[in-house]
Amino acid sequence: ILELDMATRAATIRLAGTRVCALYGRELKGETFAGLWGAEAPDPWRIVEIVASDTLGVVAGLRGLNTAGEAVDLELLLLPLRHRGRMQVRALGTLSVESTPHWIGLRPLVQAETTSLRILPGRRMEAAPPARPALRGPAGFPGPVRRGHLLVHAGGRA
Repeated sequence: ILELDMATRAATIRLAGTRVCALYGRELKGETFAGLWGAEAPDPWRIVEIVASDTLGVVAGLRGLNTAGEAVDLELLLLPLRHRGRMQVRALGTLSVESTPHWIGLRPLVQAETTSLRILPGRRMEAAPPARPALRGPAGFPGPVRRGHLLVHAGGRA
């Protein structure tokens, strides 16, 4: 999860999974998103800006390099995330390894380069949500009863 600050054009990693941290050989919480690319990053903020400003998802192909110069292909999915009714403050992402090389976990990634970028098309919102279908149970049983966010199905023992 990224925390976004549009005023300063900064994205900070708020939460990172264990396997993503293992790729980089360190805890990523509190680090900058641009830090995943290393010191030679052209401008990873552009990816974040598409997600935050246009509220569109992005799929980016990355090539990660470790300390020995060995490479691994990665895929980054970054999606807008609504936080307390506000957009442009958080983003949800995932980073996956295309194929796991033998050195993962032994030599951390130190830099990455963006090899491809695809913007996911937006979804057209309907004027009104579609009507919910009526709740019905199987033949011989009444339909389920809604209790808060749960559905209770009638049951019995034979």
